[in-house]
Amino acid sequence: MTDSLFQVPPQYESFLQELTERIRSAQVRAALSVNRELIQLYWSIGRNILNRQNNEGWGAKVIDRLSDDLSSCARHRFSTDAMEGTGNVMAVMDAMGHQSVHTTRIYSHSNVRQIREAIERRHQQLPAMLQ
Repeated sequence: MTDSLFQVPPQYESFLQELTERIRSAQVRAALSVNRELIQLYWSIGRNILNRQNNEGWGAKVIDRLSDDLSSCARHRFSTDAMEGTGNVMAVMDAMGHQSVHTTRIYSHSNVRQIREAIERRHQQLPAMLQ
């Protein structure tokens, strides 16, 4: 059957609209929920840092170190997740601003076998991507 011969059922348009509205509504609720959780987390982290500063005398150097360490952890997590999710070493390397695959491997906590497997998976996907 071609599209020109296919006749849409009578209530199709209203059903489609209802589904798209439900999807959009769920997306908005999910985004609000994530934002609420992150705000609570960041507020809690800030309160914990202030308590440590007041109770344990943490100074600016400790806070700077904490910031650097948290950033490093985030970069490692991003790189690892991206490698596992995409298997595209070059894209991860580019996104991380690395000059060599070796650096990306260190950040992604991937070993040579994992990188080879990721490259092989990517090459297997290429024919489908080119269609």
